[in-house]
Amino acid sequence: MCGRYVLAKPRCRSAVEREYFGGLDRFPERYNVAPTQIMPIVRLVDGKLELTTARWGFPFGSSDETITYRTINARAETVATKPIFRDAYKSRRCLVPASGYYEWQTRSSGKQPYYFTSRDSSLLAFAGLWEQAPPDSDVQICFTIIVGEPNPFTQDVHDRMPIIVEPKDWNMWVTAPDPAALLKPCRNDLLQKYPVSPAVNNPSNDTPELIAPAGANRHMPAGGNPNVPKHPL
Repeated sequence: MCGRYVLAKPRCRSAVEREYFGGLDRFPERYNVAPTQIMPIVRLVDGKLELTTARWGFPFGSSDETITYRTINARAETVATKPIFRDAYKSRRCLVPASGYYEWQTRSSGKQPYYFTSRDSSLLAFAGLWEQAPPDSDVQICFTIIVGEPNPFTQDVHDRMPIIVEPKDWNMWVTAPDPAALLKPCRNDLLQKYPVSPAVNNPSNDTPELIAPAGANRHMPAGGNPNVPKHPL
């Protein structure tokens, strides 16, 4: 699953990144994004790209007049057919910008959080869906992040990972009638990973120190940057 992620302020390095994510610098940096929080997404509205905000988690009924946002992830294997997601998959797909994400490895001593980010500190874009929020909600739209099978580089930490859409496929994700070909793990050399402090377990912690490596033991593909990822302002 994907239950926490990071959005710092990566520089848009190419024309396609500026086209989709130009304007991200107006949003505050976030180092521990948690479900139900409001974050930026990019969606297609009337044929035009729109950078807007949405609440993380699809609405799942209501209780005592309070909407419950708890469907934070959609499974790649069933997103096109599961009732809560299938209509959004057909016509309300979005990209969720991120600098990286956290996942927890189960050990005999407990769960160890890891941080995953691009090897070159470039922007990541998760495959997402958006939906209109219920009329009595305090937000207009909400979103979910699609997750699928891990690639060989990530599978030793967790058996699921977010679907990461590369820039060359961004247009296909938001416009194609059925972009099922993109619902696959990212290439092995895209990411680096390393253990971080368990302070990330508490969603009230939200500082740059959360993405600092915990000790000297770092795990990354050959050629990966051994330094703490830097996200230029």
